[in-house]
Amino acid sequence: MSLFLVLGAACRHHDSAAPFVEYEPSSIRWAVTPASATMSLGDTLRARAGVAVRWTSTNPTIATVEEATGLVQARTVGTATIIAASIENPNEKSAMALRVQ
Repeated sequence: MSLFLVLGAACRHHDSAAPFVEYEPSSIRWAVTPASATMSLGDTLRARAGVAVRWTSTNPTIATVEEATGLVQARTVGTATIIAASIENPNEKSAMALRVQ
């Protein structure tokens, strides 16, 4: 079932010549927690999603994550994104912004 919202009529700066925009809300009903974190070198953190996911790091030099458990380890100073992809539907993803200091 798709849910569509029609936007435009209630917009504060709506231009009556502009077309209405249809927006389909995300069907993802889960999210990574925490949504963001700051860690110190050597720290570990367990990311959670509430559904079965596979975990990856966009920058394993900065932080690694165990694919099955979500255990994140801070390796060096910098930033990375920890991504969770649903096992049931790999196109459904959520992420955590991570900073290591």
